[in-house]
Amino acid sequence: MINKKELARLSIKEILETYPFTESFFREQQFPMDQQELTIEERYRQLSIEEKEDLVIAAEDFLEQLKLFIRDMQEFLGLSKDEVESLTLLPGRDKNGKKENYAEIIIKKGEIVSIVGPTGSGKSRLLADIEWAADADTPTGRTVLINNEKGDKKWRLSGTRKLVAQLSPKYELCYGSH
Repeated sequence: MINKKELARLSIKEILETYPFTESFFREQQFPMDQQELTIEERYRQLSIEEKEDLVIAAEDFLEQLKLFIRDMQEFLGLSKDEVESLTLLPGRDKNGKKENYAEIIIKKGEIVSIVGPTGSGKSRLLADIEWAADADTPTGRTVLINNEKGDKKWRLSGTRKLVAQLSPKYELCYGSH
């Protein structure tokens, strides 16, 4: 979901192009849609006192209300972007069949996680379980919850929705002077 900071950075034109249904919001709020190359804040600063008084929503609430309108319309139209807020890893078995020794691992949106261990310790299998949104149906028997729910098929079967970003473990450091 878009946030207020992102909305504040977009021009009125970009908002209307990205979210065409916002035109009705601007009209209902009596917010002028001319000078679409400006941001909402820039356009608001240009309004006369009389024009500001005609606005239905106070300036300080405008972006928040627009954000909520976009969210509600996306949900209503079935356009809402599925966002991952958290991943929860429930234990399975290690490669020797022994139960893994943790209750759960919760990774929240925005956190950066490093997975380290010796060769053969199961790092790649863990990433594969996350990518697959495992439901106790992989060799490890792990379960991965997305936003505290079992992974929907859209996560499991999609070639474009990836839950893991990986960097290659192979790298070279070059030292020297120019």
